Amino acid sequence: MQPGFEEYFHARYFNQEFTRLVKHIRRIGAGREAAEDAAQQAFTAAYRQWEKIDNPEAWLRTVAARVYLSAADEVILTELTDEMTPHTSHDLPDNLEQSELVLAALRLLPLNQRVAMAWAYDGYTPTETARALGMKPDNVRKSLQRAREELRSLLTRGRN
Repeated sequence: MQPGFEEYFHARYFNQEFTRLVKHIRRIGAGREAAEDAAQQAFTAAYRQWEKIDNPEAWLRTVAARVYLSAADEVILTELTDEMTPHTSHDLPDNLEQSELVLAALRLLPLNQRVAMAWAYDGYTPTETARALGMKPDNVRKSLQRAREELRSLLTRGRN
C-alpha cells in the first residue's frame, strides 16, 4: 500500500459509499444490522486487494450481497420488523412510513427480483448488473419487469 492510502480509502470510498452500500443490501432484504455487517466485511476485503479492483462500487455490491446471502436464512430474508435509521433513508421516499412500506414490499419479492431492483435503484443498467453478477442481461431485465409488476400490485393493495 502506498503512503496515505488508508486516508484516501476512508475519505473517498468508505465515508462516501458505506451508507449507499448498506441501503443496497437492505433493498435485497437485509435488516439494518445485517446490511451494515455485510458492508463492513465487503470494505475490509476491498481494502486488502484494492489494486486488483476495477469497478469498486460494483465489486463492493457483489461482495456485500454474497456475504449477506451466505449468512442469511429465510427468517432473515423475510423479517419485516426492523426499523430504518435516519442515516439510511436519504434516497428513499421522503415519508418514513412510505419508506418502510417500500422496504417491506421489496422483502416480499423473490431473491432474484430483490437483487435486480437493488442494482437498478442504484443506477445500474441490466447489462451492467448482469456483468457484475455473472448473469444474462435478459434474465436481469425479466426479473426487473416481474419485480416492478409485483411491487406495483403490493403497493397498490397497501393503499386500499
